[in-house]
Amino acid sequence: MKFTHYLLQKLVPEWIKFYLNFLYLKSHLTVSHYVQYLVRKAKRHLDKSQYRDLKIDLMENRDLVEKLKRDNRNFTNLFTDEIHKIITFTQWKYLEMNDYFQKFRRQIAIMIDLQSKIVDDQIIITWNMKEQIPSSRRLGDGQITNHSYKRRKKELLDSCFRFYTELQQLAEYTELNNQGIRKILKKYKKQELKVIRKLQDEKEHFGNVLKITKKLKKFDEKICHLKDDTEQQMIRGFFTENPSTCRVLLRKYTSTQEIPKYALFYFGFFAGFALMLILFIFAMRIDGLIDPKQSQVFSKVFPCFRGMGLFLCYYWFISIDVAGWNYFKINYKLYLGFNYHFSSLPEILQRVSILSTVYLITFVWYCIVVEGSMGYISQALSIIDPRYLPLIPWTIIPLYVFYPTKRRFNPKGRNWMYNMFRGALWGHFIKYESRFTFFTDQFASMVTPMRDLDYTVCYYHHLLSEGKEHDGECDFRHRFTAAQASILPYLLKCLQYLTRARDKGKFFGTDEMWNFCKTLTSMAVGILAYMTRLDQTYKFYWICVAIFCSCIEYWWDLKKDFLFFEVGTQNRFLRNDLGYNNPVIYYTLAILNFFLRLTWVLTISPDMYRFLGLANIELFIMLFGFIEMTRRLLNNFLKMEKEHITNLRNLKTVQEIRFPFKDESDFIELRELSQSSDTLQEINPELSHIAERNQTMNSKPSFNSQMMNKVKSKKVSFLDLQSPLIEEQTALRRLESFNMKDMVRNVSYEDFQQLKNAQSFRLTQIFENPNMKDKESDINSVVDVDLQAIETAKQKEKLEKHKVQVLKEENLIFKNLLKMYEKKYMLQ
Repeated sequence: MKFTHYLLQKLVPEWIKFYLNFLYLKSHLTVSHYVQYLVRKAKRHLDKSQYRDLKIDLMENRDLVEKLKRDNRNFTNLFTDEIHKIITFTQWKYLEMNDYFQKFRRQIAIMIDLQSKIVDDQIIITWNMKEQIPSSRRLGDGQITNHSYKRRKKELLDSCFRFYTELQQLAEYTELNNQGIRKILKKYKKQELKVIRKLQDEKEHFGNVLKITKKLKKFDEKICHLKDDTEQQMIRGFFTENPSTCRVLLRKYTSTQEIPKYALFYFGFFAGFALMLILFIFAMRIDGLIDPKQSQVFSKVFPCFRGMGLFLCYYWFISIDVAGWNYFKINYKLYLGFNYHFSSLPEILQRVSILSTVYLITFVWYCIVVEGSMGYISQALSIIDPRYLPLIPWTIIPLYVFYPTKRRFNPKGRNWMYNMFRGALWGHFIKYESRFTFFTDQFASMVTPMRDLDYTVCYYHHLLSEGKEHDGECDFRHRFTAAQASILPYLLKCLQYLTRARDKGKFFGTDEMWNFCKTLTSMAVGILAYMTRLDQTYKFYWICVAIFCSCIEYWWDLKKDFLFFEVGTQNRFLRNDLGYNNPVIYYTLAILNFFLRLTWVLTISPDMYRFLGLANIELFIMLFGFIEMTRRLLNNFLKMEKEHITNLRNLKTVQEIRFPFKDESDFIELRELSQSSDTLQEINPELSHIAERNQTMNSKPSFNSQMMNKVKSKKVSFLDLQSPLIEEQTALRRLESFNMKDMVRNVSYEDFQQLKNAQSFRLTQIFENPNMKDKESDINSVVDVDLQAIETAKQKEKLEKHKVQVLKEENLIFKNLLKMYEKKYMLQ
């Protein structure tokens, strides 16, 4: 089990189906190893006659001998299939990486040539803007503006890093499989009863296996050379003056991040101190202080503390999510767009524990001063008006988050957060990314702390400007700015879905349309809730829309966001691929999500907090906010797993690799294709679809390029084809009604380039078509999806899972049988 555990820790999660199935192979040797253990134990403890009798008894048991022969035969066949799977995947991936490397080399050469053609950006202030500005933007042949050059250069550098990361993953893939092959063969050769083995067949079979493993080792060398060449190209293009910087960044980008020891120390220290403060608050309550019915703690200042406390609760819940994703090997870094700058779990816990300690110290200080029952201590701490104490955490924590430095306080993380903010607010208009919607979703669950933030601003505005506390003007029930906290996130999501529909070129009848309608309904719930607080006549409409919205959102969570209810799955109501292994986890979280979706029911009656036994409405609001944070914790946990499974099915391990500089070879190829519409149709119908859309919509090339990013050929794994590729089926159906006449004249260069970058060989064809296994020239060809092959692969995977279960049951039966022999000869 040691190597199995090591393999699971080191493998690339998205390629898990293409690693050596070490555990399944080892299961075919379980009974043989137990026989070996029994015989060797008998040899040590029994005399020669008893030892001989035991071996005779074992060989005369026909069922046992037949089981050993069957396992030996199945092991040989399975091992052959596993070796072929590994070498085929390695060969295909290496050819793909080599093709990418050639493109990178051309891109870097183009980038170096363009250095002499850079034109400085000019800003011209003139009365006649329409006449002067266009003339300032005219560029000569091959010229490029400085801003555009820098942007494309940065994009190419990021793609180089991603490409190098995938090369490193491929190198680790071959190394792990080489270790697994060596170890499983070593276990096979240790079988004690050699009479069941056909040595001549083994010699012939494993001789072929050795040839294949030698070929795998050659790929190891090729991948290492490709890594070295990539490093040299990056130094040539980006790090000419300081090559060591390139090497340091590459090691940091690809190596596993070590956990700093200081992070563990700070987390332990501050977490322990924060726990002591929480226990001190409970002790004050047991002593009769901080009474929700009478205490001044829950005065008009309390919402200022509550808002910051809920923000810190969300930070803790994010830490719990990250811990779960790390434990189950969920690649959240790929979906969220992290590179090498992501924070480890101890570093996250260190930060949140320090911030929580600052917050708790301030709150305990406030409680001691307000209660005034601790004598000298209360007087000593009264040097500051307790009404101003919430400003301490509200100043320190935002200062940490927005501190303008590139060296301290996690600058890379702050830069990522700024990019996510920018993308969620307006970046999606340029290029949609689903992670922006994920980021916006977080604010949809922060209604209560955002209202408290609005309350805090209003409270201190009155306190500082008028010298007294407000008289109810800051209550969120009467402020429209507080209502915006439950409206703006949904408004941004609606815009994001419209942007995604624009990129796809279709809105009606798509998931984007239904998502837009669902989000619009959620926004209507927030508006009606605000109107109900002002006028109770809207209460009936609010309840009806909220019930409808809760049902739709819950179904959407299960079907779309969590990818449940797939057809043909062995896990009832779920799917075949489970990142969290145990179906009970999914059932539990789905049930909890249902009840947490209905927590708005608690706000129907203004006196609901008394029914729940809470003596103060401020505590009830805090409880409601905490419950919504908990729902977001569960939602993030399952949604990220769904995105991981999607990447696993597409074999995607890094972010999209782009080639931003225009290549002349692509122009030549596009001109050749434009001579014949029939040729275009044969190569890829999707390009003709883009051409027709360009003709009908009269769109610009940049807009076409954005839409083309979404039209990609998906990689389909042979062992993990769980669901039909719906988008491709829909595209093929639409092609039947297209008129191919004169379409090719409307294909832009950007569309053609993006289409070429998107092409990828479908691994299914390697396994389904034996004639292609040894033809490297055919491996880069694009093959349409065979839906029958998808269904065949699904049925084959079901059969394999059934075989695994049967093998486990057989092994258990024969282990019990061998224990009877152990008991008979008194070897226990």
